[in-house]
Amino acid sequence: MLFQNYLNDNFNCAFFQGSAQTIKRLWLTSFDQSDLKINIWNKDFDWEPIYGTTSTKEKRRYISNTSNAPILALSKTQWTPDRIRNGRIYWTKYFMGIPDYDVALFEKFYNKVESWFKKNAAGKEKRGGLNTYYLKHAWDRYKNSKGSAEELEKA
Repeated sequence: MLFQNYLNDNFNCAFFQGSAQTIKRLWLTSFDQSDLKINIWNKDFDWEPIYGTTSTKEKRRYISNTSNAPILALSKTQWTPDRIRNGRIYWTKYFMGIPDYDVALFEKFYNKVESWFKKNAAGKEKRGGLNTYYLKHAWDRYKNSKGSAEELEKA
């Protein structure tokens, strides 16, 4: 909740997940409501979500126009018995062309978020050639697991 508190205290953000049974359930009030990916919309940047419905047997709702939206994506760390898939926070920026919002201003927002992560990291290490920053809960879990499959399964 530390990161979510930072966002709520310093920015006008809304949070949503990739899909849900209803439009209302797409929108999150707590990061604990999603296990994998959370989209962070800084509402100071104009954007109108467009809702879609999957064509699968179990119909799910989603937001279809996220590719060039003013959002950051937070992928949570996935802990499996045989490996750790590091989480990350990222901005798609030019994923599908030039965004419709002020990229330079949004980049300032992104840089503030990135700086917060670095400042508040409980641990850091080089993984896959990249600096990996861990918030306290993830760092404690990672240190305690020592990377072994048995310990990861227990964590």
